[in-house]
Amino acid sequence: QVVEEVSASTDFGAILELWRPVGIIAACGAWFPEPKPIEKLFGSVPFVALDRDPAPGGSFRCLTVAQDNAATGREAARVMLSLGLRHYAYAGNHAVREWDTTRRDAYRKALKVHGFGCELFPGAGKGMADYPSRLARWLPTLPRPFGVEVARGGEVVQLAEVGQAVVLLEEIAQ
Repeated sequence: QVVEEVSASTDFGAILELWRPVGIIAACGAWFPEPKPIEKLFGSVPFVALDRDPAPGGSFRCLTVAQDNAATGREAARVMLSLGLRHYAYAGNHAVREWDTTRRDAYRKALKVHGFGCELFPGAGKGMADYPSRLARWLPTLPRPFGVEVARGGEVVQLAEVGQAVVLLEEIAQ
C-alpha cells in the first residue's frame, strides 16, 4: 500500500494498525522528523529510509537508500557539455537543502574543469511563494544558447502550469 501526501502530522500509528505491514519503505524528505523520532514512528516494523542521510546524528539506525547528489550534478554537467553549449546555469531548489548544494557544487566544478562558468539562479532558497515567476524572469536574462540544470523537475512543471515553459524552452534553444 502506498501512502502519499504525508506530513509530520500524519498518524502513522493508525496506518500501522489498519494495514499491519511487515515492512515499510519510507521516502524521508525534508518534512520528515529528526532521526530519533523516525525510529519511533514505525514501532517494531522494519523500515528502509529513502533519501535520508544516516550520518548527521549517528543515531539513525535503519537501512537507508540515498541519492548520490554529487554524481547527479556531474552527470548533469556531462550531458549539458555533450550538447556543445557555451553557457550554463543552475536553478537551485526553492528551499536551501544539503542535497541541492552538493548537486550544484558538483555541477559547477565539472563545468569549470572543462573551462566553463555557471550562472546561479539568484531566487533559489527564497521560498516557494513566487518561485516559478522568479525563475521565469531569470531565464530570459541568460546568454543564448545555454543549458540549465534545474534542481527539481517540479519547478519546470510549475513553469509549464503557468504556460511559460514552452516559450522559455524554445527561446533557450535559439
